[in-house]
Amino acid sequence: MFDIPSMQFRLVEVGKTCGKVDLYHDGQGGGDAIQIESLLSELESEASSIFRKIVDAVAEDRDHVDILEENVHTLFKFMHLSMKRSAQRRNEINNTRGENDFLYQRLFEASMARGGSLDPRQFWIQDLLYLLETSHDQIPQDAEKIKGVSSAGTYKYFVDECALQIWKAADGHEFFLNERLVDFEGNTQSQLGIEVTEAGPQLICMTSDGMVHMILPLSPEVAVVFCNESRCCISPPTGIMQRGKIPHPDSSLLKDAPHKDVTTIAVEGQKRGRKRWPATTAWRVSISTLSADNHQALTS
Repeated sequence: MFDIPSMQFRLVEVGKTCGKVDLYHDGQGGGDAIQIESLLSELESEASSIFRKIVDAVAEDRDHVDILEENVHTLFKFMHLSMKRSAQRRNEINNTRGENDFLYQRLFEASMARGGSLDPRQFWIQDLLYLLETSHDQIPQDAEKIKGVSSAGTYKYFVDECALQIWKAADGHEFFLNERLVDFEGNTQSQLGIEVTEAGPQLICMTSDGMVHMILPLSPEVAVVFCNESRCCISPPTGIMQRGKIPHPDSSLLKDAPHKDVTTIAVEGQKRGRKRWPATTAWRVSISTLSADNHQALTS
């Protein structure tokens, strides 16, 4: 493990570095925690076989890998959930300073309207269970029915806007895991604002989580990335500001990284013994290599 304060590498036990004991226990019997662990185990098992396929393709020096569409959905769900199931995310929701945060207020209010809990820790547990128990295809459908801010709405937004990329490390560089497992490139901003309520104006904090790239290193050599194309690509206003050398908050540090279009290919149905696999669609995803500047921006 690389320790940032000391700028030194040291050997540690994986179990004590990449995990946290009783992360999902809420002190109320532990039933939800057992259910979360069980569902996560299933999702991790499904995702691991896809990760191995990508790592093998890189080891064989191939320029692309074909991934079944349903497996792309598994990758996205695993990475999206990994950003939410961290101690950091739990603590953000449970932070008393968030009581006056516009974003969390709306999430808690919407949860209560659907019969959920107002308790921040229970809200976090219920949110994880919902995402784990609900299929990838069902969550965007739920988002269409839910009024107000919701986890389903956030999930749908990123499904609609994100494209899959596979990046190899630049020559002489490596990818590193951090305690969040899945990291992101973008900008998270908090600022004060005024909300007009029936009781009058109220001073609130507004947090925006501007994720542009969701990044999961599979090995020191390769990372899986979901790119929010609506934020990464340079819009006309952003381009004007950049040409005028005016900083723009929506500019991605990785806008110049290789972003390749994904093509789809038909996969014929198969039969092996008594088992049958119906015809389906696969995504042909290019494997691109980052430049040294791209890699430094990603790991900064």
